[in-house]
Amino acid sequence: MTEAPILSSASKGIILAIFGTKGGVGKTSLCGNLGALCAEAGLKVLLVDADPQGSLGAFYPLVREADAGIVELIQRTASLEQCTSETAIAGLDVIVSNDTDGILETWIRAATNRGPALRLALEPARAVYDIVIIDTQGADGMGKTQELALRAADRILMPIVPDAVVVRELTNNSFSLLEKLQPLDSNDIQNRLPPPHALIYRVKTVSASHRVFTDGLRSLLDERALEGTAIRMKTEVPEGVAYNDAQSVYPAIPVHRKDPVRRKGQAVPCAAESMYDLALELFPQHAGAFETVKPKDRVEHLSLSNAVDHVE
Repeated sequence: MTEAPILSSASKGIILAIFGTKGGVGKTSLCGNLGALCAEAGLKVLLVDADPQGSLGAFYPLVREADAGIVELIQRTASLEQCTSETAIAGLDVIVSNDTDGILETWIRAATNRGPALRLALEPARAVYDIVIIDTQGADGMGKTQELALRAADRILMPIVPDAVVVRELTNNSFSLLEKLQPLDSNDIQNRLPPPHALIYRVKTVSASHRVFTDGLRSLLDERALEGTAIRMKTEVPEGVAYNDAQSVYPAIPVHRKDPVRRKGQAVPCAAESMYDLALELFPQHAGAFETVKPKDRVEHLSLSNAVDHVE
């Protein structure tokens, strides 16, 4: 990886953490697909795997694998470049998770002042990357590494599947957890977490129960938005076979390549449209770059007779 020259403060990269206390909602898939689309738009993107399961680091093939990973990055025993691996997708790098033994949890708990450790470790990345996306652990309760990821983020993206279990988890755990991490001093801007961007995710458009939960979830998030504790995203991502199909092949491909064409006259958008809309809403400052990956409309081929009439 060749480091870019230091940019002006106005051009500094943005750090996004993908967060949720419920596992299995598709955070890693979202992280990998969003990052790949941004990279193919010509942006420099870094994925950071802060989940001990290490799925994000294996999402795409690596063409250069670093000797170090998330442990050395947070502990500051290796530089950003020494911790960064290159994926097969141009412009998309990744810091893999190498914390299968839970070293970081013990290290973080050994001191009380390690909350900004990941934020400080990723500060050099702002001069190299346009976008940094952190994948966090989805688990029962809160891990200290997850807390570090939230404290490092400029923006928090919270994907929410509209079903009873996930909505209950959202109300009881995710929002309460974010509230607990807010500083007691309301004037402490530096340590204040931003309100999460709430994404209604993997919607089953043909399911009546999902439609009911989706409507209820919109209302709940609108109430949170009025309180200033959440931002409901306009983009909603439907469930689709393309997401599984893109990951089931080897090597895995970004979902916007698997399902690239708009479905004319259909309510459900193609995967490329969902990822494009999501990227544009999260990173509007890169709207010009995203025009290069904007999904195309399906070209309707004329029949032979129609083609002759058209020529005449």
